[in-house]
Amino acid sequence: RLLLETGYERKGYWTLAQVRHHLRLTMEANMNGYPGWMVLLGLPMRPILRRFVLPRLLEGNSVQGVRTAGMFVQPENLDDSSELEKFENCVTEFKRSTSGSTDTPASARCHANSSTVSMPPTPPTT
Repeated sequence: RLLLETGYERKGYWTLAQVRHHLRLTMEANMNGYPGWMVLLGLPMRPILRRFVLPRLLEGNSVQGVRTAGMFVQPENLDDSSELEKFENCVTEFKRSTSGSTDTPASARCHANSSTVSMPPTPPTT
């Protein structure tokens, strides 16, 4: 909300509205389940993504050059204010959710009763 009120300088490829849209879609998929094809493709990739990609994401160092799944690609014409409202509503619904959560196809589980992502143990380096 503060970024919307004070303004922001766009960094990277996505606007603030597009980031909120992506987060909302991801949270909704976590509450409602991911498409079967995404789960099937994600399972064999989990060890690789956990080991190499997830630690970078958690440090705030996003991986570049990797295409986002089509269902998570944001339209160019999203409005910051309306996406903020939709995102806030989704966060409220996520916090109220009693149906549990769905493992993300790639790596982790989001929990509705906290604002954290729990990461399964990473295998030790050899």
